[in-house]
Amino acid sequence: MRIRTQSWDGGDADRFAVSLRAAAPRPAGIAAAVATTIERVRSGGDAALRELSEEFDGIAAEPFEIAPERVATAPAEIAAGLRNAIEEEAANVRAVAAAQVEAQAEPRPLTLDAGQRIELGEVPVGSAGIYVPGGRAPYPSSLVMGVVPARMAGVERVVVASPPEPGTGEHGGRSSAPTRSTRSAAPRRSRPSPTAPSRSRRST
Repeated sequence: MRIRTQSWDGGDADRFAVSLRAAAPRPAGIAAAVATTIERVRSGGDAALRELSEEFDGIAAEPFEIAPERVATAPAEIAAGLRNAIEEEAANVRAVAAAQVEAQAEPRPLTLDAGQRIELGEVPVGSAGIYVPGGRAPYPSSLVMGVVPARMAGVERVVVASPPEPGTGEHGGRSSAPTRSTRSAAPRRSRPSPTAPSRSRRST
């Protein structure tokens, strides 16, 4: 194994970042593989997603959308201590997000040297897609940190996507349980919105 050491002297940060990326070149063929996968889903829809789920996870995920009734019963399947911790985490994130929204409530005018007047404001995006990793362990923090700020920002449509449970193909309490604390829409296994859960800038 070859070890390469690099140090930054505080100079050009962009150039140093480029050198770091060059030290770990992109694996050959990865761009083509990703493009092929995207095209399979674009042209094949849900059928392609099922095939990919079997290829990558060994599970034929079905159905894709989790029923609201299933989400409602999921919290009872996790320990009370963990459930309370998730609720406390969501409350903390919600408080910080609320403070951010309040701090950015008013548009900020800016006059350029040539006389143009620009007004910057924060507006919520229309939709947000949140991916919650799965596999060997659940990641409820990903759900909380993604959904709560989006909701507090005023995003109307929040879609959660998460892989099926290992070995079963089901989507149970591990990822669904925290949704009540985050006030999210029903989580989905596929087709998350490509829009990030952030607030966008606008200029006039």
